[in-house]
Amino acid sequence: MAELYRARYAKMQNVTGSDGESKRVPVIGPDGKPVYGESRKWAIAYRDAAGRQRRVTAFTDRRASLQRLAEIERQVERQRAGIVDVDVDDMRKPLAGVIGEYVADLERAGRDPMYVYTAEKRLTKLMTECGWSSLAGVNAQSLNRWLAARATKGAAARTINQYVDTAGAFCNWAVRERRLEVNPLIGVKRSDASAATRRRRALSVAEIGRLIKEGGSFGTVYLTAALTGLRRGELGLLQWRDVNLSGDRVYIELRPEATKSRRADIIDLPPELATTLAGMKPDKAAADSFVFSDGLPSMKRYKADLKRASIDYLDEQGRRADFHALRLSYNMLLAGAGVPLQTRMFLMRHTDPRLTARTYGDLTALNPAGAVRSLPRLTDDVEAVRQLATGTDGRAIGPPAGAENPPARLSHCLSQKGTFRGRPVQPGARRRTLPGAAIDASQPSGNSRVSNIVQGGAVTCAGTSAEPPKTWPARNRT
Repeated sequence: MAELYRARYAKMQNVTGSDGESKRVPVIGPDGKPVYGESRKWAIAYRDAAGRQRRVTAFTDRRASLQRLAEIERQVERQRAGIVDVDVDDMRKPLAGVIGEYVADLERAGRDPMYVYTAEKRLTKLMTECGWSSLAGVNAQSLNRWLAARATKGAAARTINQYVDTAGAFCNWAVRERRLEVNPLIGVKRSDASAATRRRRALSVAEIGRLIKEGGSFGTVYLTAALTGLRRGELGLLQWRDVNLSGDRVYIELRPEATKSRRADIIDLPPELATTLAGMKPDKAAADSFVFSDGLPSMKRYKADLKRASIDYLDEQGRRADFHALRLSYNMLLAGAGVPLQTRMFLMRHTDPRLTARTYGDLTALNPAGAVRSLPRLTDDVEAVRQLATGTDGRAIGPPAGAENPPARLSHCLSQKGTFRGRPVQPGARRRTLPGAAIDASQPSGNSRVSNIVQGGAVTCAGTSAEPPKTWPARNRT
């Protein structure tokens, strides 16, 4: 049975001794006994499922403390009955400590250091800006408000979804660790990232050339990015042991831990880039030394290089020419050289051709007019082409093949511009015939008589001419 009480404590005071040092001693009342006081907060004493005596601090409000007591009693009863339940105390631990335990678990599982660092950074930011002090305070309402504020400030849908995924993964871990009963963020919806808010454009050959020239010491970085499609992070981790410049085939063999997809990919190098890398390689370069020892250009330096090269960072369509646009430019350089989509997908290290064709495609960099002009000539007879286009090539123009026989349906007969066998048909002669019925739908039309007779699953169309009627199978019109 749990008990609610106020803890008592002995009041203390500072007293200066004969030696001149201050020390704390109990306050003694007039009766010569220590004076006791009561804590402002209520306390709960109970025995857990194992029979151990426990004491926890509740709240200053008695009603809230009684609710806490009821929660503890219910939890102990469920644990004694063998029902696994979360620990209420764990739910009220400081969230910063719980995030630290989650990060330690990610490191133990061997997750990528950058992933662990990013997850801790995002969770700490959510804890601070959403007001989450403990797991019990994590809720979907505060997260939705924070996400809406971020979107209002111009955050991309992809960035918002990354925060949703990180927070969701953290809460799922807490559920597996029996710290939460359910994920409180399970109802938070991801944003629609199908329409890219940040569009990129491909740089032309002339623009890339000017950027390399104005880049100075970073010109080789721009050249490598434009001729390999390597991402910024992959360029920063590129080491000389990854670059093979000897033999008939020169290539870069990426290490799995240095790529986004964690695959060991091989990228062939064009002669221009191979010669440049060979010229900048130190004579006694260590295998694990970085190719770009001076690092990569900052965003500020990159924009300054663009400005010196007379390249607009944002064009009139609002598309960006950021550093990652060099990867898009690599794809469009391959497309301009006539490289098939499947090969470009392989060189871009994509697993979906739609990513290569759409996300990393720039239609303005293509030359549709030149592609049409490159089509082969199909005929040398210009006059024959003209007659074919105008319908004066001598071909007979008339009903399609087989039209000398009556069509299979009377409705089709009557739809041929209001005539039947060259004779006009009066309005109202077209009737709907139900399957299996024998209806005389004939209507006088000059000297002709048209009838539609359904007999034994066959439709007969007859006129007043002397030729015998023709019969064909009826179609089931339901």
